[in-house]
Amino acid sequence: MIKYSVLGIALFFAIGIFAQEQKMSLSECLDYGLTNSPYVTLSHNELKMFKYNKRDLYASYLPSINASGQLDYNAKLPVTVIPAGEFAPQEIRMKMGTPHGNSAAIQLEQKIYDHAAIVGISGVSDYQELAQLNSEKIVEDLSYNIAMAYYQVLVVSQNIKLLEDSRDQYTELNRIMELQLEKGVIKQVDYNRILVAFNNIQSQLSLVETAKQDALNYLKVMIGMPLDEELVINEDESLLVETALPEPTPIDISNRLDFRINMKNIDLQGLNTKVTKYSFLPTLSAYARYGANSYSENFRDSWTQFNDFASVGLTLTVPIFNGLRANTAYHKEKIRLENLTLQAKIMEESYKVELLNAKTKMIEAFTSLTTNSANLELAKEVYEMTNLSYQTGATSLTDFLNADFSYKEAQTNYLTSLINMLSSRLDYEKSKGNISNYLNN
Repeated sequence: MIKYSVLGIALFFAIGIFAQEQKMSLSECLDYGLTNSPYVTLSHNELKMFKYNKRDLYASYLPSINASGQLDYNAKLPVTVIPAGEFAPQEIRMKMGTPHGNSAAIQLEQKIYDHAAIVGISGVSDYQELAQLNSEKIVEDLSYNIAMAYYQVLVVSQNIKLLEDSRDQYTELNRIMELQLEKGVIKQVDYNRILVAFNNIQSQLSLVETAKQDALNYLKVMIGMPLDEELVINEDESLLVETALPEPTPIDISNRLDFRINMKNIDLQGLNTKVTKYSFLPTLSAYARYGANSYSENFRDSWTQFNDFASVGLTLTVPIFNGLRANTAYHKEKIRLENLTLQAKIMEESYKVELLNAKTKMIEAFTSLTTNSANLELAKEVYEMTNLSYQTGATSLTDFLNADFSYKEAQTNYLTSLINMLSSRLDYEKSKGNISNYLNN
């Protein structure tokens, strides 16, 4: 029993370790983020907000019920004057009313016709589409940020691999030079120069490993993973290699969410302008009222002698003059509509320029990556040949260090062009409004 218990515990921990070390691909990070990130909640709230905005639009045509009550104490009753005349030889002054009066009523009101409200209700589908577009925009930005964070981790991992390769080669070189130093083949200063280069690699490796953890933490924040959880990504180098540029396409920004949101805002502003304009028109409502009132000389009796009343009717409201407030509001809405239309045209040209620039940067980044990738292989070959020649005494230490410097410079250029390529491709796809399809494929 003890043996089986130990085996069970061991299996439990083994499963836990395996689960912790399970590597996540880019698509898995996207799926995780689109489920757990707080930004997803923001996206869902956009759709929830539409639900209540829709209620606002319909509220004006739903029946309204209001109840009211009133308690009066007439501390001093008003005096009514009956002038002298046919029925009274002289002027009569009398107090009318009672000290205490109570009343309560409930009223149901239903709007029958309000053209402004009808126009507003007709925009329900536009409001729904805008909410959907805003929700998709939040998801698009989240997907972009997750992909960029993921690529940052991949590029830093590539840097670690290159530094580890250099460290291993320097470790072997140090071992050989220690033997040569013991035999007096090389000078102490030459050995120290190699040792300094080795220590620099160790220091750089430590910094880059810290940078990788920082990049992983940022990725965790983007996908909504707790910082204390273990995250290991699938460092598939095929993701770092763009085999070809995308096929050339004509400039089209109609799929871009920013552009579509601008167009929808123009539609809704046009709708708001019409609503303000039609607020000048008469409105017709029906009402039904029921209540009761009571009057008495003392407070106690005023709660026992109620008389009920009821009425139904129509209310026609005709705006005639309101100090030009409605007219001013209408012209303000017209100006807002004109401004939105002009801003949309400016932004449309800006989006086109942004797409052209993104395409140019992507082509430049692709060309730079191709050149620097080939140059990295060449610099590595020169470095390894020079290293071998130095170990056999056929090359000077200066030549070896120069080859090492060129190799490190080629590494830096390659990594820079790599992240530029990845980010410029994301920017290009986002400028086209195609970022989600690109990442999913």
